[in-house]
Amino acid sequence: YAMAPLVRSSLLLVIAVLPSSSSAWSWTEIIQSLIGDGERTEAEVSNEFRFDDALWDTSVDEVSLDEVQSVLGCPEADAYGTIEDAFGYSRIPTEENTWSIMYAAYHHVVEPSQATIPLEGHQHNAFVMPVESFYAPYVGRGIKAATFIPKGTLVWRPRNAAEFTSVQDLRHFLEHIMTHSTYEVACDAIRWLYAAKASPEEDDYVMCIDFDEGSIINRAMTDEERNVKEFIQIGPNKLVSSLDPEHRVYGCQEGSLYATRDIYPGEELKMYYTDSSEGYGFVTYGLDATGL
Repeated sequence: YAMAPLVRSSLLLVIAVLPSSSSAWSWTEIIQSLIGDGERTEAEVSNEFRFDDALWDTSVDEVSLDEVQSVLGCPEADAYGTIEDAFGYSRIPTEENTWSIMYAAYHHVVEPSQATIPLEGHQHNAFVMPVESFYAPYVGRGIKAATFIPKGTLVWRPRNAAEFTSVQDLRHFLEHIMTHSTYEVACDAIRWLYAAKASPEEDDYVMCIDFDEGSIINRAMTDEERNVKEFIQIGPNKLVSSLDPEHRVYGCQEGSLYATRDIYPGEELKMYYTDSSEGYGFVTYGLDATGL
């Protein structure tokens, strides 16, 4: 999803912003840039990334994914998803410039037995109904209906939901992108991250990215704006919320998006991110966020 920014903590580091060009930057180079004037060792900064620790520890200063976005020069967004330089974030993702890169990085770092999307036969279009991607003022990208979509119609399904069960895999995924592609793709990967419950157990979460244009569906701010929502079909013409405790599906393959009302051609698709994303999952992964 075109995720709202992670909640920013106070920066305790002097961040040297890397050039926002087509150059690729490794995780080590980002850490080096965070060391700044040399008063801090690489080991100290690496520890503050805490990718080797699973749980939040408020006694340790965090360098969150939000700070990494700053280092990479990713366009910033406020709590409502508004981007000051939205046109600078208007690159429409395609199979060639985004999905194939993320797909390759995912299968490079995740064990085949743990992968939630197939190694072969990747189809990046997960929309069931015809839609169009477009430049959306203030937020960068968006999805709009290309035909009339009646209420209750299946619109999108999570066929390309990549699941990360460890912070190590997530870190290596981002590092692979930064060393084999451009900062724009890394910025997109970070922005589209969301968390999902892995089981009914407390603090058991996975991190997810949808490798398709479902990632650029924007957030609705009101009930009137929202026109798609995640549901699970439990019988003919019977849908329940994907968060329904009796029928809940755990992991990134949670639910599919259905139209909550009639959607007309040219109308932008919007959803509540809280219908599907568990903001506290970022906290349990030590990624310095308190919600979406």
